This record gives sequence, structure tokens and C-alpha cells, in this order.
Amino acid sequence: MQAGRNRHRKNAKKTSMTKTIFASLYSQNLISLVCAQNIKVCDLGEGVADKLEKIRLRKEKTNFALIFKIKDEVIVLEDELENMSVDELQAELPTSQPRYVVLSYCYKHNDGRTSYPLLFIFLSPSGCKPEQQMMYAGCKLNFVKASGLTKVNEIRNVEELTEEYIQEKLSFYH
Repeated sequence: MQAGRNRHRKNAKKTSMTKTIFASLYSQNLISLVCAQNIKVCDLGEGVADKLEKIRLRKEKTNFALIFKIKDEVIVLEDELENMSVDELQAELPTSQPRYVVLSYCYKHNDGRTSYPLLFIFLSPSGCKPEQQMMYAGCKLNFVKASGLTKVNEIRNVEELTEEYIQEKLSFYH
């Protein structure tokens, strides 16, 4: 009988410790999450807001992409690609460094309509430096908010960016 009580007390202590540890981890993660949402990690570089506005108001009927990188904690435009295929966009992206891509894509709907939705694609290759991944991940939310984009996607490998991938993502949104 005594052994049963001792076992019950040990289990109660373990449960209590587990709850305490969980509560501590939960509050730390919650604080980290709140901090991550409120801390501005990077600034938009000169002209970035104008380029984002330009792609939103664009009237051309071709694919168009803006590629952004982070340099010295500032998001800067790296490249503009006009009238390109998804394969050409893929070829322009680095395989071992993160990038942000804003893509205006000529999307043909099943009912025959054509639209030009804007997609945000966060390229975060698994082989890049952890510091870079953290910097880009930390800036992503603020960049998406500043750009006003709602179709947000993430890829871990440049080869994932294909026509099929874009079509699949857009069919989900439309």
C-alpha cells in the first residue's frame, strides 16, 4: 500500500513538473512570437516601395518578376525580369541563398478568363547559412505586409519553382 502511494506521489510530481515546464516553454514561445511580430528586422531599400507599387499597377499582359535580397539589413531589388518564363526565373535564382520573389503571372482560368495575380515566393534553400535563413525569415512578414501581397508561398529548393507549382498554387487561390 505504501509503495502505491509513493508511486502516485512520484507520478504527481512528474505531472506537476511537466506542466510547469510546458507552461514556461509556452510563455517563452509566446513572448518570442510576439517579439518576432513586432520587431522590425530589416528596412525596405530606396525605391523598393515604388517597384512594388509599379508591379501592382502594371498593365502589360506578360509575366514579370522582381527578385529581392537583403544586404546590410536592407531589402534591395536584385533583378527585374520582364516577359520571362518560370524556367527563366528559376535560372536567375541562386541555389544556396535565400531570396524574395514577387511574381506577376499570366494565369489562364478553366473558364477561359485570364488574370494576372501577384505571388510572393520566399526561397529559403536548405543548404544556406542559418544566419541568412533567420534574417530572411525574420524580415518576411514585414515585407509581405509592406507589399500588400496575400498569395504567400515558400519553397526550399529552386527546382520546386515550376509552371506546375505556380499553376497548383494559383488554382488553390482561385
